Amino acid sequence: HPITQGQYYFEQILEERSNGMIQVEIYPNCQLGAPRELIEQVMNGTLQMCESGVAALSSFSDKLDWTGLPFMFPTRDIVFDFVDGEVGKAMNERIREELGIIMPTYYENGYYSLINSKKVITSPDDMRGMKLRVQENDVYLEVYKKFGSNPLPMSMTEAFTGLQQGTIDGMQTNFVLTETGKYYEIARNFTDLKVFYDLTGIYINEDFYNTLPEDLQGLLIECIVESAEYQRELADRAVDGSIAFLQDGKKMDIYFLSDEERQVFIDMAGPVYSWFINQKNEPHLEEYFAEINRLCELHGVTPNYDFGSFF
Repeated sequence: HPITQGQYYFEQILEERSNGMIQVEIYPNCQLGAPRELIEQVMNGTLQMCESGVAALSSFSDKLDWTGLPFMFPTRDIVFDFVDGEVGKAMNERIREELGIIMPTYYENGYYSLINSKKVITSPDDMRGMKLRVQENDVYLEVYKKFGSNPLPMSMTEAFTGLQQGTIDGMQTNFVLTETGKYYEIARNFTDLKVFYDLTGIYINEDFYNTLPEDLQGLLIECIVESAEYQRELADRAVDGSIAFLQDGKKMDIYFLSDEERQVFIDMAGPVYSWFINQKNEPHLEEYFAEINRLCELHGVTPNYDFGSFF
């Protein structure tokens, strides 16, 4: 997977540039725990670093819950301009102050779509009553309830078995994960929904970071940021390859929504924004939305929502 490749690239360049003063051991495929458990281990210092989607962070902080709102980032360029910019860096600093975790950058996991073992989904009506695995995040749960499905919070480590045993009918995932995780063996239908962009954070234990001399601190950040640039390029190229792989021999039936079909989902998910504002105390939300609007204008892209109408 491109995320694992990015981690191995980080290991290579950090060990080389530190002349072996820092040694890195990579444990892919959740060998050390589910995403939520990995973040917890970084918080308590059992692990020095980990990678995880920010949805799992909601077990410890609500400061990034807003990033799980549906159809918010129209393009991946807007995503990375946001997280790499000053507003994104200020957001990460708030996490450091609260949890003692440094978040220097983000890898790319991509847009979440939907796979299932029952039928082709072209509208919210098609998923009515379906048992769908989502991450352990209340925003994701609320969105899929709006679509009429029965969302079940479940760790990624349990999803494959859940599909095999019929505990769930489907799950949100993306093209690359579907290929590398071999989900096509047990779920034949893929709908290119693109409902969420999965921000995948890199987390560093602050106490560990502070034990390093200043030059190695700088080198650590330099290498993880460079590895993210490398990883994002790999991830972008991997999508087309995964689509071709899944279509070859019709391993899956892939349905690409038209703009009109996707708009039905966008309209149905819109009330989640008002729900979020009423449920969550996020004092910086208007600042975040203003930055997304600015970046959309910069890229000549129309936002999916008028964010100001939700306040």
